[in-house]
Amino acid sequence: MPKKWTIFPGEIFADLPKVVFLGNEMVIVEGHKGIQFYSPEEIKIIRFNEKITLEGKNLEIFLITSEELQITGQIERVYFERG
Repeated sequence: MPKKWTIFPGEIFADLPKVVFLGNEMVIVEGHKGIQFYSPEEIKIIRFNEKITLEGKNLEIFLITSEELQITGQIERVYFERG
């Protein structure tokens, strides 16, 4: 019988955040651990040993679950900080 292979996305093994941008109007972050800071101009997202900072205008948390975070607004800058 042939051996069955299971393929996993690279972000699972590399411990990388999955961040999906829909233009500059929406961002989806999977695997977050919460929000550190929120204002309509800046959102800081915690993810294990890193922080993702979004800067822009009219930023809103559209959806938040234990696994996924969706942010809408005019996203102008994104920073990834480890450590």
